[in-house]
Amino acid sequence: MGEPAYSVLKMHCDNRIEAIAAARKEQKKRELPLFVIHPATIAAGK
Repeated sequence: MGEPAYSVLKMHCDNRIEAIAAARKEQKKRELPLFVIHPATIAAGK
């Protein structure tokens, strides 16, 4: 992979990480962590 292509890939990855962080921050504002059931707990009950 050439340097120009790597720069584009890095830009996409950085943007994705920022978008995920922003989405998680918004989600935390709307959730009460004590009431979130972990997926493994749900799976264990089935």
